[in-house]
Amino acid sequence: LVKNPSGYIKSRSFSLYLESGSLARGEVLLGGVDPDKFIGSLSLMPVVGEDHWMIRLLAVNVGGASMRQAGLHAILDTGTNGISMPAKAREDLTTLIRVGAKKPIDIRLNRTEYEIDCADRKYLPTIDLSFEGVDGTVSMEVPQENYVEELGS
Repeated sequence: LVKNPSGYIKSRSFSLYLESGSLARGEVLLGGVDPDKFIGSLSLMPVVGEDHWMIRLLAVNVGGASMRQAGLHAILDTGTNGISMPAKAREDLTTLIRVGAKKPIDIRLNRTEYEIDCADRKYLPTIDLSFEGVDGTVSMEVPQENYVEELGS
């Protein structure tokens, strides 16, 4: 589909739009971006994997504490709403979340997912991610609303 100059898609770029607060709506645009779908500026990040849309994750910060491990990567996967990571990184991140919470929170591992009481959700900290960008570091804030899913009541 991508050819120059007579192809259907003129650019090897794409953009992904996910509606905030909803897992049901989103859009992939091949060949560019829709400026009506975002506020601010866009950042380019080099892809480091061939099998996945994998980018370099430089650091994870929670409440001033940092998790920096050599060789961290993130895979941009539009086919899942979960966050997957190696067990050691998951344990380190959970520790940072516990320490960064506004009050002590019981975070329980239930097989492959963590659980907390719904009433404690508001005390969870924002997670700050730093990625390698083409023009420097790209930062992203992830508030608890975007990393905790409320299960049926």
